[in-house]
Amino acid sequence: LFLLGRLSAFFEHWEALDPAVRQAESNRGFHLVFNALNGEESQREVAWEGLGQWARSEQTEMGWRLFSMAAAARGSMDALQLSLERLDALSAATLGDHVVWWRALRATGRQQEARRLALESVYPPAEVADALSYTRFLAALGETARIREFLEAHLPKFFGRLDYLMAYGNELIRLRDWDATLG
Repeated sequence: LFLLGRLSAFFEHWEALDPAVRQAESNRGFHLVFNALNGEESQREVAWEGLGQWARSEQTEMGWRLFSMAAAARGSMDALQLSLERLDALSAATLGDHVVWWRALRATGRQQEARRLALESVYPPAEVADALSYTRFLAALGETARIREFLEAHLPKFFGRLDYLMAYGNELIRLRDWDATLG
């Protein structure tokens, strides 16, 4: 749930787990994320520091992904940038990871940098969610012409996915392109 960005559902599920499960070493990263974002006020900073140390010691995609998502939720630009760099070094960064970074840049007043990086992006979407996240970001930038171009470029890869086809169809409707076909 956390990796899907459903923080409230993750917090609710995590609290319902048996304490022994929450404390298991295999769940250490999730335990630290929970406490860093939703724990008692006195625990949050300690858990945040622990999460950073854990990610650095683990040096795994999961460790950096958890750290990245927690950094985004906390609004920590330095931590978010570090985690994206580490995910890139592991060849594990996705288009969706980059969109999170670009959104953070935009939210902190670095609009032009976010725009440049998004428009120069060469990261292909691995999942439909990445593609849709990218198109929403392009829309927020006002880059509507790029949305259709991007959706059409990746249509063969996601042709069987209803959510992708709906996004493409909605874009054609927005453009009032009644002559476009899906084939």
